[in-house]
Amino acid sequence: GAEKIRRQWDGLLAASPYSVKQLIPAIHREQIRQMAERLYHEGKTEKDVVYRPQFAFGKQFTGEVYLLYLGHEEGVIRSVDDRWLARELPKIARERTTLGCVRNELQEILKLQKNKKEQETGYGKV
Repeated sequence: GAEKIRRQWDGLLAASPYSVKQLIPAIHREQIRQMAERLYHEGKTEKDVVYRPQFAFGKQFTGEVYLLYLGHEEGVIRSVDDRWLARELPKIARERTTLGCVRNELQEILKLQKNKKEQETGYGKV
């Protein structure tokens, strides 16, 4: 699922039956700012702000799926993965968008802090 998200994200969104409204998070600028500030105070950088969807493969297994799995492992894994991804696409899209905004805000905070520090030390002046 994660690999498919990385490689085929645009195609997944284009082929999904969901409306744009279902894929965009209901979040305000102040919430993004607060999340970014919290991460900044925790010592995080923009590289730490990545959404990794959690997929519990075992939860998807029914007795019937397990029997199919025994004979067709790769096909069953792909099928279960595809169904999970189709069902979770709105949540994944919202989380990715939110964290993308938080990452950008964190970058801005880090830039401001770096500039502030340079001004205080006289470093970076020409």
